[in-house]
Amino acid sequence: MKNRIIKFRAWDTKEKKWAEYHQFGSMTEKGKGFVIDGNGTHIISQYTGLKDKNGKEIYEEDIVKDKDGLLFVVGWGEDTAQFSTYPLDKDNDDHRERFNGEQSDDFEIIGNIYKNKNLIK
Repeated sequence: MKNRIIKFRAWDTKEKKWAEYHQFGSMTEKGKGFVIDGNGTHIISQYTGLKDKNGKEIYEEDIVKDKDGLLFVVGWGEDTAQFSTYPLDKDNDDHRERFNGEQSDDFEIIGNIYKNKNLIK
């Protein structure tokens, strides 16, 4: 079994930017995600353990484009217990892909759901 690095990043909802790791505090569950630091100003995203075709680390809530130009958001699949891509285009709703080491090379990160709301239909 391949070792996987487990790490997180945090979106600062007040400052509208990614927080530095040392700014993290304790985590508590709130709604769909987790908030940290007790002030409720950060939402964490977990690293998938995979990199896109440019070698950039893929995290939950990243928006990726596949080789056909289709857009997906990365999320945790409760039913499959693994990270998956979910289509942003409602006409493409049946096209969900599960990540694996080879498939991640088919994707390119083009943004995330926090900074690039314009990409979400």
